[in-house]
Amino acid sequence: MLGVIVFGQNITPNQMGPFKVNAKLSEVEKISKQKIKFTKQQTEDYDYSKVLTVNGIEYTLYFYDDYDDKGNVTGKILGSVSSKSPKLKTAEGIGIGSTKNDIISAYPFADLGVYYEVGEDGVRSKTNCTVAVSSVNDSVEGAYSFDIKDNKVAGITVSNYDDAWD
Repeated sequence: MLGVIVFGQNITPNQMGPFKVNAKLSEVEKISKQKIKFTKQQTEDYDYSKVLTVNGIEYTLYFYDDYDDKGNVTGKILGSVSSKSPKLKTAEGIGIGSTKNDIISAYPFADLGVYYEVGEDGVRSKTNCTVAVSSVNDSVEGAYSFDIKDNKVAGITVSNYDDAWD
């Protein structure tokens, strides 16, 4: 039986495509074959962000400063990776276009958190939310965050968070 394996197109709780969470900036530059320069500092959760396209897939990478024991910045660490590409899927088959119920069915023993958007009028959305999934696999640290828009996955993030964003 012949099979084709496409490396770098899958998602695990701590890796999306070729990018592994907790990698040093130099490792990310080597993998992406791109020198990364940051033009904007301070995102909501991370110090730096950068959009890169690798093998036709657009990724948003979020970095934070790494410090030594004396509090000096020693470099940057990849904290999370996001994408909206339909080419990427988890091992369980969850990807862009999957539903919230698909996610819940795919991870029956994981820790799940569902966070609904609330409009300016204070009314909770029935179709837009974030589903955070952690403790997917005891041997792999990290977590998924699935952005749900109009009841379908519109974006996926993997990160070094591990408690479904308590």
